[in-house]
Amino acid sequence: FFCKQKTAYEMLRSLVGSEMCIRDRHKEASLILKLFYFYRQDVGYIQGMSYFVGNLLFFMNPYETFKCFTNLIISNQFSHALYTFKTNQINAYFQVFEILLQEACPQVSTYLKSLEVNPDLYL
Repeated sequence: FFCKQKTAYEMLRSLVGSEMCIRDRHKEASLILKLFYFYRQDVGYIQGMSYFVGNLLFFMNPYETFKCFTNLIISNQFSHALYTFKTNQINAYFQVFEILLQEACPQVSTYLKSLEVNPDLYL
């Protein structure tokens, strides 16, 4: 069941102080999230999706936003793993990222490790 109040609160919190505060955009973003919830109930609604949708609405109409958002969440394996909480798959991505970062930017990799800043904090 789609939690109306939680989504409305999150939408307002994510859009306050931006051009998105226009009532029509808030309604559009809320509708997109509801449509996605009913379209892909296996993923459902996860806190933070409104930020993603809100940013897409800056550049696209609602239909394009829904298509893009849905494709990014469902078609992209990393995004899908994040939004469906597949921790084994997510950790594998983090490990690959750490290896690639070490190869491409060894100083940055070493510095982040010295600060104990792991990819789960910034990816």
